[in-house]
Amino acid sequence: MPKVANQPGAQPFVPKTGSLKQLMRAAQKCQGCELYRAATQAVLGEGPASAPIMLVGEQPGDREDLAGRPFVGPAGGVLDRALADAGIERSEVYLTNAVKHFKFEERGKRRIHKKPSSGEITACKPWLEAELVIVQPRLIVCLGATAARSVIGPHHRLLEERGRFFPYPPGGIHLLNGLYDAKLDGQPVLAITGMQFHDLTHTHTQQDIELDKLFMDVCVYNARCMGAAHLENIAALACRTALAYRGVAHLSIPVDFQESEVAGNENGRTPRNVAGHVSEVSPHSARIPCDDDLRKAADILNAGKRIAILAGRGALHAGEALEQVAEKLGAPVIKALLGKAALPDDSPYTTGSIGLLGTKPSQDAMEHCDTLLIAGSSFPYIEFMPKPDQARGVQIDSDPVRIGLIGCLLSRESR
Repeated sequence: MPKVANQPGAQPFVPKTGSLKQLMRAAQKCQGCELYRAATQAVLGEGPASAPIMLVGEQPGDREDLAGRPFVGPAGGVLDRALADAGIERSEVYLTNAVKHFKFEERGKRRIHKKPSSGEITACKPWLEAELVIVQPRLIVCLGATAARSVIGPHHRLLEERGRFFPYPPGGIHLLNGLYDAKLDGQPVLAITGMQFHDLTHTHTQQDIELDKLFMDVCVYNARCMGAAHLENIAALACRTALAYRGVAHLSIPVDFQESEVAGNENGRTPRNVAGHVSEVSPHSARIPCDDDLRKAADILNAGKRIAILAGRGALHAGEALEQVAEKLGAPVIKALLGKAALPDDSPYTTGSIGLLGTKPSQDAMEHCDTLLIAGSSFPYIEFMPKPDQARGVQIDSDPVRIGLIGCLLSRESR
């Protein structure tokens, strides 16, 4: 049997939107891993779309595979008795499995359950994530190690952590990787995380992690909510700051404040916190360089014989200006990945992208240019840039910190 790692996973087969019934229909066409070949059908969950509790098992058994419903075999009988003992109606919960196809080995006429591999769990996870998006349960109960590894993470150890509560999705610590990508790409992001009850911080209670301190390095705005009336102010400031400085803004909200009502001026607010006093105006600075720098930049570009233009994210809304400059200088526009949308690929002024996903004409233009105009990019891959002392250059960027980050590849006369 081919390795599951060679399979595409379920994501290409999962509809972007839809109901639970639509998910079930789409799942029957899933070929995200090899399990579909031997199974009778895919078995998704069952229960109300608004269920407050979701129970996640491992995979369908023999009877579930034939019936197309979860928990109708011997394990379902055990579950029904457990739910009855807990005073919970089966019709009030959503029942599903981490893996949607029955994995088994044949012994005579019997099909014997076989534990799914980590690759099969990962391949099937998009179906479970789609169910979670639709149902949005307040509580997820993992019935076994396979379910826990799918929901909580592959490193979960059931025997060591059995019975513990975990946040879902996995908490803010896991979020940091993506936020650093956003920071380095200059993408505005608003990250919202939860915290323990405000009066349990610093008491060594479970999940007592001060995420606002953890996120300090990655954020341009970082605040811990101190109450419902406070959130109205910091939410507006977080959004404005993320957009203005093109970075990550983070709000950490203790769980007991998350369902609090915002009080009016006469009901619980401090006198200085007037409702609605945060402005929605978001001005933009022109950040025009001085005349001396403009003259020196023009001199460098006018002296160039083989000029190239590197366009990045900062040039995304300057397509018309890029074409005018390209026409004036007789220079091709080479697009960094973050600036790919600055000009359409069929524009006569561009040679396409540069880098691992770049084109040969773009690389040829970069290797033979004697002058480089960099518009809104701090493209970091020096192996695709002009060699040291090959080219003079001009760099345009709204962030002065980014000026010169690739200047070591250009001559000392660059601006």
